Amino acid sequence: MFDKKAWIREYIESKTVRDHMERAKLSFSDTEMATITFNSGKPLRTIQQTLEELAAYTADRALKEQIWERIAYDRRCLELFEANDGSFFYQVSLNADAEHWECGEAVGHFATVKLALEYMADRKVPFSVEKYQILGLREQIITVKGHWNPRLFPGKPVEEYPYDGSAIGSCSYDADGILLRYRTEEIGDEERDKVNNWGTARFEHHYIALSNPFERGDLVRCVNASDTIGVVEISRTDWLEWEKRVREQNLKLDYYDASITVEFPTERGTFFHDHISPIYLEKIDPIVLDGDERKELLEVAGCMLKGQASLSWFAHVCENYRQKQRKEKA
Repeated sequence: MFDKKAWIREYIESKTVRDHMERAKLSFSDTEMATITFNSGKPLRTIQQTLEELAAYTADRALKEQIWERIAYDRRCLELFEANDGSFFYQVSLNADAEHWECGEAVGHFATVKLALEYMADRKVPFSVEKYQILGLREQIITVKGHWNPRLFPGKPVEEYPYDGSAIGSCSYDADGILLRYRTEEIGDEERDKVNNWGTARFEHHYIALSNPFERGDLVRCVNASDTIGVVEISRTDWLEWEKRVREQNLKLDYYDASITVEFPTERGTFFHDHISPIYLEKIDPIVLDGDERKELLEVAGCMLKGQASLSWFAHVCENYRQKQRKEKA
């Protein structure tokens, strides 16, 4: 049975966002919960189980149908990936360093997915199984295709690339051998287009006006990478104006457009930005950074974005941080 409160605890990982939603008495529709679940990055089977429970819970018939279409599509893609008439082989590559192997290294070639998984059992390292075709044993060569977002490239057809030896499919697994995600080039365009319409009508990539409790200059931590700390660059006023523009202009957006800009420091004392959904960020107090060499750099960056520190002071702190890093590496 679907438990909405349990769903919020599991899929809205940011306590900052959960507390904000509770204070403001905000909630998600069934379609929005399906969208967040689908894009959560959790293991594929966990996502499917949650979607199945949601399909049984919701009164939205269209959403029910779309969820079962998606699950059937996933099943079909995985069946195609595992099918081998003798003209394919599977390569195992590592997604992290291991005792005797390096990240990205190919560590074996197999006739079936089952053999590949048995080989990696109990090795406790994340890995991918990639499917390759053996030329000369197949009448039709499967090629990689580019599927263009019709919102950004209206009228542009699917683009088929010349054969270059690339894998025609892959499955990624965690260190325990649990399937995280997959891709395949073997599924037909008609089947693919039925469930992948870039967020314009279905739940998978549906745009959600996510609640944003963060203000420009706030220090935040990524919930799934606790040591990844940055500074929010966008103000809540800017966010609300953006949401107003979306409503008034009926902009055709997808799930990933509901992200805020966060600046992250590098070892060189510079910053790079990323676009992250608020539900994956938690606000932190600078005091938790006591003893962290990034503390002053992050605090001054936050103050500058709030208009409480000058650019020259920020540049001075960045240079001090760079020099300290050079000395530590010398």
